[in-house]
Formats: sequence, C-alpha cells, structure tokens
Amino acid sequence: MPAINKKPIEAYKTISQVSEILEVPAYVLRFWEKEFKQIKPHKSNGRRHYLQHDIDTIATIKDLLYNKGHTIEGAKNKLKSISGDAEIIDREKLSAVLNKLKSLRDTVKDLI
Repeated sequence: MPAINKKPIEAYKTISQVSEILEVPAYVLRFWEKEFKQIKPHKSNGRRHYLQHDIDTIATIKDLLYNKGHTIEGAKNKLKSISGDAEIIDREKLSAVLNKLKSLRDTVKDLI
C-alpha cells in the first residue's frame, strides 16, 4: 500500500480560516477555485484544506483582481506569466513517485 503524505494539522487551513485571513468570502474562494487551476486545496470528507502555497496564490489573485484591476482572464494570464506556465502537478502522484524513489534508494543501499 502506498504511503500517504501526512502534513502536520497546522499546515492546513480550512476555507473559513483562509476566508478570514484574506478577508474574502468563502463563496468567492470556491468560485476562484473553479476559475484558477493554480488553486488546488486538498479535499477530505467534503472539506477543503489549503496549504500555505494555496493561500499565497489566492492572495496574489486577490491583489490582481481587487487592487490591480485585472479581469478574471487578465489575472489568469498574469498568473501564467508569473509561474512560467508551469504545469500543475497532482500532489498525490508526486508523493507516490517520491516514496517509490526512496524505496529504490533503500534497496540500492542494501545491495551495496
């Protein structure tokens, strides 16, 4: 069975916590999640849990829309240029690959 990437509870924030931190209503966060592929909260039991990089991305989106006057499309384009149009990697797949590499490393160490 593959190992599951377990982060400390403090690493995750709920949608209501993020809403309070960034002063953005939860329904707006849910809407932005649909509009911006860069926002990928972990979902468990129907609840969203955000890591710090998700919160940073949301703060950038808020700044682009509210302070800099970008449209949704304009903000999407700006985020693409900021990130170099990097592909979003599924965290679970990345974790599985990392665990497989660690296992291979340990196997090689045992052979040496």
